[in-house]
Amino acid sequence: MEKPVLTEPGVKYFMNEVLKTCKDNKTIFTNKIFNLILFLIFVLIIGGFLYYKYRGKLTPEEKEAKLREQKQDVLSRLNALNVKIESSKRGVANMITDLPMWDAPSSNVAVNPYI
Repeated sequence: MEKPVLTEPGVKYFMNEVLKTCKDNKTIFTNKIFNLILFLIFVLIIGGFLYYKYRGKLTPEEKEAKLREQKQDVLSRLNALNVKIESSKRGVANMITDLPMWDAPSSNVAVNPYI
């Protein structure tokens, strides 16, 4: 005995073809969405990089102000060094402990007898 066939012969073929086209449409749609998302990520990365590079540049006025500030800093350091040198020339003790210099004649200095 044969198995009974409950559908017409063309229905099976029709359903298979419809399912194939549905699968193809789904694949195309999924690929388009995936490509769109990757394109947006790419644009965001490139845009972020370009914005970072643009934001980092100084305007000519800012460059001039920064240069002026650096010159002022160097001049203030040189002035502080000059004041320190002048104070050491006037007799201010320049030693670490600020003890006075010991200027004693060599006869008062104890000599090691074992040398």
